[in-house]
Parts: sequence; structure tokens; C-alpha cells
Amino acid sequence: STIVYSPGFIKFGRRMYHDHTKHGHGNINVIHAIERSSNVFFYKMGISLGIDKMFEYASAFGIGQKTGINLSNEVPGLMPNSEWKKRQYGEEWQPGENLSNAIGQGFVLTTPLQMALAFNAIGTEGKLYKPFIVKKLTNHNDEIIKEFEPQLARDLSIADENGFTIDKENFKTVKEGMRLVSNGERGTARWYKVPGIEMAGKTGTAQVRSFSADQIYEKCNERSIEERHHGWFIAFAPADYPEITVAVLAEHACAGSSGGAPVARDVIRAYFEKYHPEKLKVKRSSI
Repeated sequence: STIVYSPGFIKFGRRMYHDHTKHGHGNINVIHAIERSSNVFFYKMGISLGIDKMFEYASAFGIGQKTGINLSNEVPGLMPNSEWKKRQYGEEWQPGENLSNAIGQGFVLTTPLQMALAFNAIGTEGKLYKPFIVKKLTNHNDEIIKEFEPQLARDLSIADENGFTIDKENFKTVKEGMRLVSNGERGTARWYKVPGIEMAGKTGTAQVRSFSADQIYEKCNERSIEERHHGWFIAFAPADYPEITVAVLAEHACAGSSGGAPVARDVIRAYFEKYHPEKLKVKRSSI
């Protein structure tokens, strides 16, 4: 219910932090901040929370940690906190670093698999699973030798030994914002839909380098390929009770809406075409 003023930029210390749109978004709550992808809203959130509180929640979803998938060379990524910076660099955490890390920039490093599991936990309102690759083993007669089932690593809606938990109502709030990303009037991925199925997702942009204030709003697709941003889109469907979660990282695609969203949309549509074709039928109403 908190309303935050989100203009096109925010000045913190001597530095300007920009939104992806010059004109900003005005007074918005967290649902519409997710829908419209308001940088300034989350800059202000980062200032209010601080890195250690953000670390507590992001780590609970597995960001910056190996997932335990049965593949070699998995990397953990990184979700920083003040203790990590002191240990790594011998320096105190700086208040301005809260802003960039709050939107996934700065020191934050993650993988598409981590993001898929984290978003799946949002969609299922708390269930964080360990990923697996092989569904079953069969012999030459197609007889099942062994089957593998999902392993629940943690349910974030149930308090752990330290009392940490996330209320299901908070999951529902975030899910509504994500539903509007694909279905709202100002959703950043509103152009990509699966007829008959409501997706919920989030676009993201990972800058490959920093740009000066006079360069930041130049058209990305007119830059050289190595200077174009990476585009994220992670989505689950159906929005209320998801069956499938898809994470797409489109390298040098400029934006998640144009690079990642159409790929995720096509994967989700293919899933429902195979398993639930009846749900794709659009109901026609008489005039």
C-alpha cells in the first residue's frame, strides 16, 4: 500500500541514477513498479532496506548459491552483503551501492537457472525446488528402471530455524505485479501473450557497460553489438497456479521485452499445446 514518487531519475550523493524512461512513472506502489519496471522505485527501496536485508531475502531464494543440479562446472554467482565486501575488499559497504544492487546491477551475479527456481518459488508462493535433469530411466523394453521426482529444498512460507518466513500475501502482491507485466496496460511485456493463458513475468536489462547521462537514452539497437544490453525475461503460467516456469537470457538483445519475452512466450505456448491444448482455445462470445 506504500506509494512512492518515481520520477525519471534520482540524485544520491553526487551521482544521478536514471530510470529506463526519461519521464518516470509518478506516484506508484510496488505492484505498478513491477509492472512498469521502475528503476527509481527500487532505488528508493534499496536505500530503505540496505544491502544486508536485501541479501537475507535474495539468498533465501537461492540467488548467489549453487542449485545442486547434477551437472559439472555450476557457478554460484554472487549476492553481496556488507560482510562480504569487508572480507573481499577490506572496505565498508557504501550507501550508494544499495541503489545499483537493488536492481540487480553492481556486484550481483546470477544464472538463468537460479532465476527460474526463484521465480518458480514466487509462483508457487514459497516452494523452492532442487532442479533435476533426467525424469526416468528405461531399459530396451521401455520398462521403467528408475524415476526421479522433484525435491523440495525449502518452503519459504514456513518459518525456518531462525524464524525467517515470507507471508503468502506478499507472494500474492508480487505475483499481481508480474501478472500485469504481461497483461497490464503499461506492462513491459504486454505485447507477448499466449491466447487463453495468463502469464506472469518480469523483464530485466543487464547493462554490459556504464553510459554517461547523455548516452543512456540513445537507441540501444544502434550501438555496436558488444555495447548492447542483455535482456532478461522470466515467466510462469498460468499466473495463479503455475505449471511451467521459463527463464530466458538474450545476450545483447537490448531489452528483456523484445529479446527474452517472445522466446519465453513461445516455450510456454508449446508446453500448453502439448499438455493442455484445450486451455488455448479462446472463448467466443455472441454479440
